[in-house]
Amino acid sequence: MEILGNDLRPTKTYYISGLAWIDRNQNGIRETEEALKSAVIVSLYRATANGGIDTSGLIETTVTNENGEYIFTEIENGDYVLVFDYNSSLYKVTKYQVETAKSTENSDAISKTITLNGANGIFGVTDKITVNGSNLLSIDIGIVDRTNFDLKLEKSISKIEVKNDEGTKIYNYENNKSPRIEIKSKYYKSSVLNITYKFKITNEGDTTGYVNKVIDYLPQGVQVVLNRSDGWYISPENELIYNGLVDKEIKPGETKEFELVLRRSLEDGEAVKLINSAEILEYTNAFGFYDNDSIEGNKEKGEDDYSEITLLINVSTGRTVEYIMTILIIIIMISAVAMIIIKIKNTKKIYK
Repeated sequence: MEILGNDLRPTKTYYISGLAWIDRNQNGIRETEEALKSAVIVSLYRATANGGIDTSGLIETTVTNENGEYIFTEIENGDYVLVFDYNSSLYKVTKYQVETAKSTENSDAISKTITLNGANGIFGVTDKITVNGSNLLSIDIGIVDRTNFDLKLEKSISKIEVKNDEGTKIYNYENNKSPRIEIKSKYYKSSVLNITYKFKITNEGDTTGYVNKVIDYLPQGVQVVLNRSDGWYISPENELIYNGLVDKEIKPGETKEFELVLRRSLEDGEAVKLINSAEILEYTNAFGFYDNDSIEGNKEKGEDDYSEITLLINVSTGRTVEYIMTILIIIIMISAVAMIIIKIKNTKKIYK
């Protein structure tokens, strides 16, 4: 209350609010697809003269709700510090007040080791904030998964089976990501290729996880050989999905493998560049951690949960063989002529 003369007037109060979020890509900027974090304990303290925490001046403590939000109401003008208890064993604080971010989208706390209630701990702490005749909004904290969870997808071609009027040829490969084959022109249009892709998913982190779905972005003109592709199915959205690992634990350092067989018929006699890519679409782990360096299902080529293979199928005209044969014939003819000339010269010497 303010006392003015004999009048009692209620002191004006304001509120301080903000939110906590998980900064998945660790850039210090809150983005719409990033999850908000509930159950973060937020405490409001009075600030000391030099802007530190007055540990004896606790005003109030609250917890972020299911939308990551907190609010302190009925706050008088003054200097304060916010302290966020975000569970530092699982998370760390993201970059502080990134210059390229709006004030409503950045993080306003830094990580500090402080003593509260007689115990040391790591908390997110703001600079001194001042309530001076208005509310303080968007005093936020962004946190990052501390535990390393990282799944890597690798894709290669292990076998190509070519069937045509000439017969069947099988090409075997070891971890080949850009194979090239040639088919004779007179058999090209009758050729059917069964291409076996090998997938490897490796857990490069230190947290056990599960891969629920892998998506293959089918190129045009191919068919799925489902009876030779265990675990694959066509979804209602007409997507090619693999769920054969859904209940299989992938421990740190462990790799799981599976295959996909696609069929391509060659009909127009033109060379083919067949680009096929795949990506991890859905994963889980016991802690709800996100992958450290990838976002599932975003078709980002630079991420290690995405893999792409290019297969080149060329038409062989046989001209190389014809050229070599022609050269050989010419060499033989030149040699024969040279021998005849030498023989004639030797004959003339005898008669002289």
